[in-house]
Amino acid sequence: MRSTIFHPRAVAVALCCALLGVASAAPGHAQNRAFKVVVNGQNPTDELPKEEVSRLFLKKLRKWPGWDEQVMPADLEVDSPIREAFSLEVLGRKPIQVHRFWQRQLFAGRDAPPPIFSSDAQVLDFVRRNPGAIGYVASDTSLGDGVKELAIKEFQIVVNTRNPTSVLAKREVADIYLKKITVWEGWQEPIVPVDNLSLFTFFSFEIFGRKSRLLDELWLRKQYRYNLDPPPRLRSNEEVLDYVRTTPGAIGYVSRDAVLGTGVKLVTVE
Repeated sequence: MRSTIFHPRAVAVALCCALLGVASAAPGHAQNRAFKVVVNGQNPTDELPKEEVSRLFLKKLRKWPGWDEQVMPADLEVDSPIREAFSLEVLGRKPIQVHRFWQRQLFAGRDAPPPIFSSDAQVLDFVRRNPGAIGYVASDTSLGDGVKELAIKEFQIVVNTRNPTSVLAKREVADIYLKKITVWEGWQEPIVPVDNLSLFTFFSFEIFGRKSRLLDELWLRKQYRYNLDPPPRLRSNEEVLDYVRTTPGAIGYVSRDAVLGTGVKLVTVE
């Protein structure tokens, strides 16, 4: 945990962001990406957590959530820089690793890989013609009729503005929410974590690498063995922000499009 706002790495990141045109003063916007995920215009889904997008592309989900339509992913060529950006960020693997994954699936008789296209235009045509299709194209590609962008649901960590902490490691966030770290470093204020029910499933997977159900089971064991209660669960971004604003030691998480207002600031997670 870092308590200084002039941490060298944080300054370097900020300078890089400025050069790339990423406006740190506008925290409600997602970080610029080289790609965007696209689906058929008939698809009722507008946004999904990154983990679910990954499962759709790897055919671990066969039907669209809340829509009885078969998922039909589409890929770009293995050497495409857009595919590399998508694979690393969403699938957590290099394109060659994804290619080998599909080779193993095919050899085992489990599943065939998605069709591979050589251009954004071909991906868009495939998505336009197939209601259950999902693909990705360069972020500056014009979509045209019959195709829409699927937003990747994201969260951001927030604390009270009196808190001097500006940077946390992902492991530190996990330990805070498991109550292994209970006092803010360099501030001696008790840490008060709060959950956001609207993002809880996504947060659990991103921070702990496990489904929310497994996290609930972990807390049942901690309650039984150590008499520890889980963080309170609030229902919305607004409730989380209000709690953090009025509780100096609080930490919470809200969606990327949340308007923070006064008394609340972002914490960078490395």
